[in-house]
Amino acid sequence: MNQTPAGQERITAELTLGSERIRLQLELPRSRVQAVQLLPLLQALADKVIAVGVREAEARGRAVSCRKGCGTCCAQLVPLGEPEALALLRLVDTLPEGRQREIRDRFARNRRRLEEAGLLDAIVSSLSSGDRTARREVGIRYFELGLRCPFLEQEACSIHPHRPLSCREYLVVSAPEECARPQSGGVEKVVFPRTLSSLLYTFGDGEGHDSTRVVPLTLLPDWGETHAPEDFPWFGPAAYLEAFLRRLAGAP
Repeated sequence: MNQTPAGQERITAELTLGSERIRLQLELPRSRVQAVQLLPLLQALADKVIAVGVREAEARGRAVSCRKGCGTCCAQLVPLGEPEALALLRLVDTLPEGRQREIRDRFARNRRRLEEAGLLDAIVSSLSSGDRTARREVGIRYFELGLRCPFLEQEACSIHPHRPLSCREYLVVSAPEECARPQSGGVEKVVFPRTLSSLLYTFGDGEGHDSTRVVPLTLLPDWGETHAPEDFPWFGPAAYLEAFLRRLAGAP
């Protein structure tokens, strides 16, 4: 008989995602937590949802064309949920000192380029406004600058296990060369039953009601300077996950 570890509780849920039904069994701490502590669970859940989308695409004869060594999409404007932003800042802090300095220098160089291009304010406002047209226009302008993600190494993600949900969800079935010209409309992405990234953006408040708390990855250090870990809400993890799963299933 499986025992739930002391200090934890088990919740189960079933979700219909696309053509598949997924059963989840999660062990959560009984003590109050911040959303960043639940991020590994949400990443694992996102991987399950993504796998459903990939299988459905393959059933239609559409294979994912993304491969290691193709880092074209790593020049895109990547949005983060606040829990992801906090987790990435902590990840950088665990790196050796020389590696930290290298990563931070890359962020600083990108920021200077954005300032020179007059894009800093536009990036922040477009991500937090929810205006998809404005977000796309700013995203294209950002891509045209050719700024590489500070975590990109030899055209591969150096933090792949910890990569943001929006990066996990960016999979294409179109020809790889189309990714170099996203404004042409030739990029065909895998369609997922639900995207956890957009849902996580609304859960910075711990309840799923605030859709403005989106952090641009390229400005992560700026965000870190104005947000301390103690600023984020604490809540019961079971209630948080249950609310998240209800929204994932399409409930209001």
